[in-house]
Amino acid sequence: FGSSGDLLWLRPLLPQQATQLSASSTEMASTWSALSNTMELLSGLFSLEDSPTTLDPGRRQCDQGTYVEELRRVIDKVESEGADSEALDDIRQRLEEIEQEASKGLAVTVRHAVSGEVVAVVRARPTDTAAVLREGVLRETGDALVALRFIHGSKVLKDSETLEEAGVQDGASVLVIRSPLKCLTASFDGTSRVCQLGKGNAADDDKASFMTESGPVMSAALSPCSGFVLVVCSGGDGCVRCASTGELEFHLQGWVASGEYSSNGQFITGASDNGTARIWCAKTGRCLHVLTGH
Repeated sequence: FGSSGDLLWLRPLLPQQATQLSASSTEMASTWSALSNTMELLSGLFSLEDSPTTLDPGRRQCDQGTYVEELRRVIDKVESEGADSEALDDIRQRLEEIEQEASKGLAVTVRHAVSGEVVAVVRARPTDTAAVLREGVLRETGDALVALRFIHGSKVLKDSETLEEAGVQDGASVLVIRSPLKCLTASFDGTSRVCQLGKGNAADDDKASFMTESGPVMSAALSPCSGFVLVVCSGGDGCVRCASTGELEFHLQGWVASGEYSSNGQFITGASDNGTARIWCAKTGRCLHVLTGH
């Protein structure tokens, strides 16, 4: 029938034309079959990825590997049969992402340290560090203005050690402690201030603590736990104050020209005025060692 509804006469096909049409139909059917197979493989692969806890980890990783190899073979076959390569680019990109995810052999559950609520389930490699857990939690919560510390067993995970070194295995649970980020500022007018960062990275003055020293402040540093402030003044005085209240905790023994906390927060290292370096106890301010020859 034509567009107006009239009956049109069909001219019989020549044998050569019939052969070409049959070949084209066969090729189209083959292409559609391959594409259908591709979609089935994608559906199966994505269902494995979206339900990571439904299968045993070893079996899930094996099944994903089988699907990935089969999908790659089908994509190559479809392309060799003349399919538009640009149409397969998205599938290839997705395939690479899945291969990267499949290489992550650990599924770590991150729970809130107080409530026990599940915050995130993070996929990671044994060679990854706590930074991967931090990124996973931030993706789920969207709250970047907090400091995150992770505990596995009774041990706080260090940023320098891998999950394998920390004993974190597939299916393990770790606890996360969240605390607001703090900002420390100091000035030559003898004052320093600790405040919490609020929305938009703005300082919350209502929760700020102010400290006043006897002379210009040369340097100031927060302890790793953000609970204390080390202040060094121009007169050689070094002291530690409470970050929340500003109250004086103790003075460092001897003349202090500079100072920094150690990564574990147990020691304070710095220089004196006579060419020596010193190590102080971060809890008492007592000088533990004097290093000469500097």
